[in-house]
Amino acid sequence: MYCNSGAGGLCFFFGSCDDHSDDFDDIEFSFDGKSTTYTLTPGQYLRNGEDFGYGGACIFAVQESSTGGYSLGTIFIEKYYTVYDYQNFRIGFSYTKGNFLSGGAIAGIVIGCVVVTAIIIVIVLKCCICKKKALE
Repeated sequence: MYCNSGAGGLCFFFGSCDDHSDDFDDIEFSFDGKSTTYTLTPGQYLRNGEDFGYGGACIFAVQESSTGGYSLGTIFIEKYYTVYDYQNFRIGFSYTKGNFLSGGAIAGIVIGCVVVTAIIIVIVLKCCICKKKALE
């Protein structure tokens, strides 16, 4: 597997994801050390490079972020339904039924995620400003 250096670096190998998925383990993780673990299988985190302009390559879809964590993005929201509780500053997860993405829907989901992320950032910033003003 080859990886570009730095945050957001792309990891990939040349060949079919299907032919090599048995060479990879499931990825398990939790948030803030909670007991609930979330699992992604190689079939979920290995993506055909053709879909992203990298013909002949298989892409590792979990990427390092600039904040020292990891970006799960589309591969996570395909498997886990995500609920945003803005009033209590929480995010909840539940399993989805099946794979709801196909073809060009991935691009729509990615664009939607960017828009939702921008909205969340604006809401959080406004809440922080309001709390700061209330404390003054």
